[in-house]
Amino acid sequence: MLVDFSGSMDVAEKRAAAHESAFHLLSWLSAGQDEVSLYAFDREIMELQPPAPSPADVLKKLDSLKPTMEAQRAQMKQLRQAVMDKIRNILTADQRAQLDALKAQHESRRDQK
Repeated sequence: MLVDFSGSMDVAEKRAAAHESAFHLLSWLSAGQDEVSLYAFDREIMELQPPAPSPADVLKKLDSLKPTMEAQRAQMKQLRQAVMDKIRNILTADQRAQLDALKAQHESRRDQK
């Protein structure tokens, strides 16, 4: 099983939907008969669990990664904000107003997805 851990999964509850899909898929597998492995990708593919005959372990592994992913998401948010603050500091008042309007427009589109 390959799971997308990129930042795009934070939009419109995609991560929760992916978890639900994984749970549904794994519910079809039989422990001891079927094997499943877990891979995740962001910029690289990482093996999180080698092939094993216990599908339930894959869900446990996904759930155990949640705090790590949330910490990374928070760190990225802080970095983006620091960059945005630097950009805003060099803009004129008119340019800041234009930037704010563009950001609002972008957020509106993102919320619609």
